Amino acid sequence: MRIKAGEIAERLANNTEQVASMLLPNGKRDGSYWAAGDVSGGSGKSLKVYLTGQRAGRWADYAGDDGGDLLDLWAATKFNGNISEAMKDAADWLGIRPDNLREPKREHSKPVKRFTALKPEHRQWLNSRGLADESIDAFGLGSSNEFIAFPSYLDGELVRVKYRTPDKKFNQEKDCIQCLFGWQAIPDKARSVAIVEGECFPPEVEVLTEQGWIQFKDYRGGKVAQWDAGEISMVYPIARVQRPYEGDLIRYQNNGFASITTPDHNMISISWGGKTRKHKAIDGAKSKTDLLPRCGTLEGEGIPLTNEQIKLCIAVSADAAIDHRKMIVSNSYYGRDAKESRYAKFGFKKERKSERLRSILDSLGFEYSDTLIANGYTSICLSIPDWVIGRKFPWHWITQATPEQRELILSELVHWDGNSVPNRNQHEYTSKHKYNADWVQALAHTAGRCSTIIPRSNEFGKWFKVSILHGKQTSSWQTMKGKFERIPYSGDVYCVQVPAGAIMVRQEGAVSVSGNCDAIAMHQYGMPTLSVPNGGGRKQSHWIEVEYDNLSRFDTIYLALDGDEEGEAATAEILDRFGTDRCRLIKLPHKDANDCLKAGITKDQMRECFKRAICIDPEELRRPHDFYEDLKNEFYGEPDHEVGFGLPFEAIRREFRCRGGEVIVLAGRNGEGKSQFAGHMILEAMRDHYRVCVGSFEMKPPRYLKRLARQSGGVELPTENYLREIDNGGMTNYGYSILSEQPSANG
Repeated sequence: MRIKAGEIAERLANNTEQVASMLLPNGKRDGSYWAAGDVSGGSGKSLKVYLTGQRAGRWADYAGDDGGDLLDLWAATKFNGNISEAMKDAADWLGIRPDNLREPKREHSKPVKRFTALKPEHRQWLNSRGLADESIDAFGLGSSNEFIAFPSYLDGELVRVKYRTPDKKFNQEKDCIQCLFGWQAIPDKARSVAIVEGECFPPEVEVLTEQGWIQFKDYRGGKVAQWDAGEISMVYPIARVQRPYEGDLIRYQNNGFASITTPDHNMISISWGGKTRKHKAIDGAKSKTDLLPRCGTLEGEGIPLTNEQIKLCIAVSADAAIDHRKMIVSNSYYGRDAKESRYAKFGFKKERKSERLRSILDSLGFEYSDTLIANGYTSICLSIPDWVIGRKFPWHWITQATPEQRELILSELVHWDGNSVPNRNQHEYTSKHKYNADWVQALAHTAGRCSTIIPRSNEFGKWFKVSILHGKQTSSWQTMKGKFERIPYSGDVYCVQVPAGAIMVRQEGAVSVSGNCDAIAMHQYGMPTLSVPNGGGRKQSHWIEVEYDNLSRFDTIYLALDGDEEGEAATAEILDRFGTDRCRLIKLPHKDANDCLKAGITKDQMRECFKRAICIDPEELRRPHDFYEDLKNEFYGEPDHEVGFGLPFEAIRREFRCRGGEVIVLAGRNGEGKSQFAGHMILEAMRDHYRVCVGSFEMKPPRYLKRLARQSGGVELPTENYLREIDNGGMTNYGYSILSEQPSANG
């Protein structure tokens, strides 16, 4: 059993005076009202509950701004305005035990509240980012030492906390529930909410995470690379999106750039003046001079190694063979003991590499062997400590490295597995390991450079070359304007939502910056808003089951989903599950609320969009405009024009007519002539050439026809010839038919 807030309010209204006297025991009846001073039960008459009439069950506090139905009054008097709690308590009072009022079972770790009120300097920084105080306070942001706390609540319970500093240090409580973003900003009294949807990527697209490039279909959580006006930071997504999609994908490609998304997905471009702009993939950028960003700068807290130590790690990754061996060490107490240690062996043909390694080891004070061996090779061997990374670069370096350390690594790579390209501001890195090639590409794109991975092979094997362009950060939109390809697709699409609205992705080996699903901007317009976590449609509706209970408190659900085929399928599924009686469709002037903000749409204009929200009516319901021609005929039609048929009684022939599309009910006690009157109506309709169908469930057809023949002929016992004339000239010729108990042979 499912029940909505409005239905509970209606049931309470059936017992208005009982409910009002219980909630406001110090009040009293005052005519057709129950009067009290306020919701706390004070003396007075400013709060009135309507007891009778069409407004029975409604109330208003004329000394304040409160009012609503009896469920609102229940919440105001007992639960400080919390509708969810009021629903449970009122349903219990009514004897209702609906499934959606049961406490959902959640298994997660509860975070410890480590934050207090927001510090002034943190508020000032948030304001500088364009966040109004109203939104900051609505989300309940706080401070914890140097961190700003972003808490999430469900049913008043703290379930998740994210932390960040203005200089981009991030932290989060572990193993907390992954809830929808925005619940904590929805007022307890809210009885309406907007649900929005984003656009997405196909599953093979990769997003940059702290663990490396991960395909969206395999992403299960953790920080992702957010892009914000050229700056990159690793953040936890606000939401993860997965939804079914059937239709065309839009694909753009040129040298080093690729984008494959659903048509309405946000692409990011930079204007000639440096302004960041979003646009639909299907629409393209606003100007041919716009640029498509492909990289940014990530400022980490620093790799905890010196520059020389980092250089040694790069040398080991490039040219060392690493094994484990027993080193015998002297100990005065235990005597001689064996110790496990990693051992690196280098073999160089090129003297420049030998000289560089010696310089690094000498500056670090390392002991090493240096031997000239056969065929002109130099062998350098040493024991390496735990901080030496080995052959694979660690992904946490991508997050930790400062801009200076990124520059150091890129320049040092050239001396080992890299080279400079003559006459070009370009370096190349080569590795047999795709893992390291992916790592170097990520490093380049978080250091403000574009790069491309190029597979190579010959008779000796395969390897990967990373081409790094030091002077290139964008691709030109002009090279792709109008040059897109439509790719038919059917399957799930994916995305993540981050606060800045842009993420770093890799498609077909090319790294770029792309928009993400955005559902936060609606809050700036004062509308409680949630985003669809896993899409909609009939193929994917798990989120509805998860959130059904939480959404039951809203009498009105505004849907601002996309107008494509998949968006329509999602809308149809939500309408089917939540009911057309409380769902409304919104048509925004731009793609989403974020684009509306950028286009300067005001709050008043957005309110008009909500006022014009479309109700989902049954197909049989018609709008007044559909009857305009008939309405005009009512006023300006010919005055003598008669519609329908009259009755065979002169006294009321002109005053009463039976018209098509209307229902006439003949009522009366047994024996008062209802059937006889109906017979006269039937015969008059046939004389006016109307076709008539009768279903008689009291008399068999011959007996009913006998009565009708007497009325038609005006005699008690017509002769056989007269009866034949009545049949041929009246009931048959004018199209009379009757429903028989048994179907005829021809059906």
